[in-house]
Amino acid sequence: MKTVIKAVMIICMSAVFVFGGEWEDRVMAGDDLYKDLRDRTADDGLGDGEYAMGYFNRANAYHNLEKYEKAIEGYNETIKLDPNFADAYNNRAAVYSELGEHKKALEDLGKAIGAAPDSPYYYVHRCRFYDSLKEYKKALKDCSHAVKLSPHYESAYFHRGIVYFNLKNLKSATKDAVKAKELGDSSLFDYLEENKLLRY
Repeated sequence: MKTVIKAVMIICMSAVFVFGGEWEDRVMAGDDLYKDLRDRTADDGLGDGEYAMGYFNRANAYHNLEKYEKAIEGYNETIKLDPNFADAYNNRAAVYSELGEHKKALEDLGKAIGAAPDSPYYYVHRCRFYDSLKEYKKALKDCSHAVKLSPHYESAYFHRGIVYFNLKNLKSATKDAVKAKELGDSSLFDYLEENKLLRY
């Protein structure tokens, strides 16, 4: 019975962060639910792994409030409970990036990839990060790997196209923009077309 209560309250706590009110209210409500959950299930004999998603959602709420240290604490706790929680590394990387701690951000993106090596999403995220640092060769490598992992992932073509555009390689940028458009994202193609930059 206690296990059922625990599962239900974890779902409720996640719902507070995802669907409930303003972010400040979500954090407060989530904290209260978490304390209640710990009090009710302290003697159920289960480990803390069940709490990882709750910590993750609370960290996301703090991130949205721009309370970065609190967000990092939440992601740290999530990772402590579930070392293979790729989204926790990914989102902590985003916080580090916003704080200008690029080395830590890249380390976390590498850990996200290590936790989910078959997901193209984290390669694209690191591609975008390298692109922002003007490390275009590394950016291209990551987005190209994402394309190999998932040939129908439009975001990989879109962001690789942006890297090519930044390198002034308009022919390759056009090729990726066309592919991204075919897959459902026409934004890069539209930009190139509007500015008469398409090169076939």
